[in-house]
Amino acid sequence: MKKRILALVLVLAIVLGIGWSRMTKASGVQDFSAKILTQSELIRIGQEVELQFNYKINGQGNNISNICITYPIPANFEVSTLPDRWNIVGNTLKGNDLNFNPNGSISFSVKLKSKSIGKLENFGIATLTYNYNKGNDKTKDVTSETLTDQVKLFNRVSNAPLSSLIIDPTNINIEANIKNRRTDENGNGYIYLDEPLEVEYKLTPQGEINVDRNPVDIVLVVDTSGSMQMTNTYRDIYEIDFDGYVKRKNTNHIYKYIVEKYYRYYGIWEKYTYYTDSKAIKEYYYNRVENSNLYYKSYDNQQYINTKMYKTILAAKNLINKMSDESKGKDDKVAIVDFDTRVNNPNDSLLSINSEENKQILLNRVDRMFGNGGTNIYEGLLIAEKHLDADSRDVEKHIIVLTDGMPTFYVNGNTINDYKTKYGENIKVFGDYLGPGNKPDEITKSITKNKVSELKSKYKVHFVALNTEVGDIDVNFFNQIKQIEAGISEIIDNADNLQSLFNEIYKSITKSTVYTNIKLEQNLPSKLQVEEVYVNGIKLDNTQYSIENGKLNINLDSIVFENKKGTPSPVTINVKYKSNDTGVINLNEAIISGQKLVEGSSYNYTNSCQIGSIEIRSRDFYNYVNFNKIEINRNLIPNNTYVTVKVDITNRQLFNMDSNARVELILTPITDGDVETTKDGQQNNFLFNASAESRSDRFKFRITDDNVKDKEVTLRITAIKVTYKGVEYNITQDIYKYFGNTTPSIPVMVKKFTLR
Repeated sequence: MKKRILALVLVLAIVLGIGWSRMTKASGVQDFSAKILTQSELIRIGQEVELQFNYKINGQGNNISNICITYPIPANFEVSTLPDRWNIVGNTLKGNDLNFNPNGSISFSVKLKSKSIGKLENFGIATLTYNYNKGNDKTKDVTSETLTDQVKLFNRVSNAPLSSLIIDPTNINIEANIKNRRTDENGNGYIYLDEPLEVEYKLTPQGEINVDRNPVDIVLVVDTSGSMQMTNTYRDIYEIDFDGYVKRKNTNHIYKYIVEKYYRYYGIWEKYTYYTDSKAIKEYYYNRVENSNLYYKSYDNQQYINTKMYKTILAAKNLINKMSDESKGKDDKVAIVDFDTRVNNPNDSLLSINSEENKQILLNRVDRMFGNGGTNIYEGLLIAEKHLDADSRDVEKHIIVLTDGMPTFYVNGNTINDYKTKYGENIKVFGDYLGPGNKPDEITKSITKNKVSELKSKYKVHFVALNTEVGDIDVNFFNQIKQIEAGISEIIDNADNLQSLFNEIYKSITKSTVYTNIKLEQNLPSKLQVEEVYVNGIKLDNTQYSIENGKLNINLDSIVFENKKGTPSPVTINVKYKSNDTGVINLNEAIISGQKLVEGSSYNYTNSCQIGSIEIRSRDFYNYVNFNKIEINRNLIPNNTYVTVKVDITNRQLFNMDSNARVELILTPITDGDVETTKDGQQNNFLFNASAESRSDRFKFRITDDNVKDKEVTLRITAIKVTYKGVEYNITQDIYKYFGNTTPSIPVMVKKFTLR
């Protein structure tokens, strides 16, 4: 009985095993993935990225066949390199019959070259199909299986995932050449020591942008806290608040308006001065006459125009006008968020900038701003988010935040509260405001950073931190904001730069490309010093460039590739250097660097070019050593007597360049004959070194013809020998240049006198 049961179990196991093997795969394809690798999420047209496909075969793979991968090529790319067994069918990339190298991981790499401008956030789906035999080798049943993967983007170096790839058609090319290079018979480049070394750097914009853009929503979030309108000096004043009440205050606040009250008391006029930020108060008291003994004047406070608040208002109004001018035909919408301790206008909404009425509403909202209160960046972000969420259109959405301080408040909860703003308005607000108020803490900082990170998934968030004397910017905190990479973030130290920065952010949002913070850098060899710098023919003063750590730095204006407006003009920089020594100078390379603003994001940009080397040769030393004209003790001398000749040195720069330099003047008496010259000693006394101030020598002249009573002799410098850096130079031409452009000669009359 046991044997029968055992046999039945064995038969059943065999049957079940065969059946199970027919229903399962002996091996298969798994872990299929597809990804694009790029050096940066910003590339130029013509640059390549790498498309990688990976999969793994588990088991022996004997029953797998006809592995095929297909991938629709993105419209912005074309295939530049294909591996074996791959081809292109229409716009689809296909790898056929890839079932080789079984038993492990298999990888294929395809190079794609960008061909058109665009921003890619979805890279499509790659598909792998293959056939396999069901069961063991004896089974002939064949089926297929399909695997898919969403293609993802990664940084090639860090392997970090990227959210988008931007293909930009623009570039700034840099070229540099030595303008006054001479070439000798052997083709070697050189200039002379007395000549300036002039290098011309040319920045040539390349490419243009010509794309249609979608409408945009922009919320400008403006810090109107107290530090935006402060000075470091406190004083006692009388303030008229927005309700018209007068208060005595000790403050460092700079008010927008001044009201003067003139009151006649017993025939004597007395003046009282008041300060206010209310435009309505200012207008109420403007040239107001109460009676013959009382009248008022009001006017703008001239000190106010130097405040950050005033310059912020100008920049914001400029931006609103620009958006209005450039949004024709586009339904762009704009909102203003004014925050200090709380947001002062939480119940506003996005307005179409194409409406003149809406534009004026926005301008008025900005124009009334003044600085007072704390810094609640977090609530400013919340209200901006509310405005953007309320627009259900498929448009690009941006938040631009300006602050001069750290977050000192935040809000919590959803309760509806009454709140009176600094403008005297009673409004409804959500939540309670919390925080230390006078300084940031870890809660206010972390909740603000977390909100920026959260908003990044929906919108671009651009931060402008105004780091000035009266303010509270922590550079480390804002660098952390910048590292979130939610948008364009800049720390600036001058409110005068706000207009240009706002405009550059807006240009980037509306599909233009902006190269900003452009700097030309040139390492300076030790022998060179900078004499003059010109940009597009305009000479810069020495405050417009700097030399730090042996490097010349020239800050340049932004270059903007405006959408549908062609290619910007080239920029030419000419630098005149002066060499303090001879020899070969290697200028190596010139570098331009800065930020490239594209699609509302900021990327580091750099480009460079080689300049090469040039030899500095000695020649015309007259720029470094000069003399006064020749002097003699008398112009008329008796025959056969001595005259003393003296020469003073006036320019000794040559000896600063080489303390061992020597300059010898060769003085030659010139006559038409019949005169014998005798020098007082064999040595030439006109030899100048680093310590010589003047040199003199004596010459005796004798008329040799008995019939000649007098004879003129001209004493002239006919040659100059310069020994510099151990090399002797014999100069016989242009000698007058060493003597103030005057020929170095003087006449002496030799006369035979007769005693009577």
